[in-house]
Amino acid sequence: MKNYRLGIDLGATSLGWSILELNEKKELINLLDMGVRIFPDGREAGGKKEPLNVTRREHRGTRKNRDRYLHRRVTLMNCLIENGMMPDIERERKKLEKNDP
Repeated sequence: MKNYRLGIDLGATSLGWSILELNEKKELINLLDMGVRIFPDGREAGGKKEPLNVTRREHRGTRKNRDRYLHRRVTLMNCLIENGMMPDIERERKKLEKNDP
């Protein structure tokens, strides 16, 4: 039975590989094949040097912050209702909101 070894080099924008044939002592006999795949680095060609997903990440952060804010408001309102500081009925709560200076 022949022994083989697969070598892989994973870079930021590339993937290199090679297949080696080995003898019984695990010594190199032959380099069977090798290659490399180069991937785009996710930046605009000739434009800004920031990744393309920066805008997407910023929008996602804004959505997360808004969701957290809304969740805090709901949690606070439920706490106030449970402790009798706000009415249970939403219509009455809306009346109180209109009185807010």
